[in-house]
Amino acid sequence: VVRWSLRELIEYKFPDVKVVLAVSGEDGWREYQESRPDLIVTDFNMPEGTGLDLAEKIQGATPVILLTGHPPQTAPYVDVVLTKPPDIEEFLSTIKALLERGVPERG
Repeated sequence: VVRWSLRELIEYKFPDVKVVLAVSGEDGWREYQESRPDLIVTDFNMPEGTGLDLAEKIQGATPVILLTGHPPQTAPYVDVVLTKPPDIEEFLSTIKALLERGVPERG
């Protein structure tokens, strides 16, 4: 339910952003490989892996927001960690900032 609400919120506030949902870490990885999104919002706890696992596979190629009830000590390849439930204004301003920043050219 929460992921559908966040999806609708993102689509409403950022109509040019394509939102793709994934139900597990592996599904998220497949969706990432197929659609190469501009931004990833992931939960820490998911079936078939964690949000940190997904961020590690992506290796900084796409900005990542990690939502969690218990922030980890370290979060490599994660741009922003937000505690659940996220403050909506902070969540939206974080998305806006990451989309405006984009990903620096690599190589």
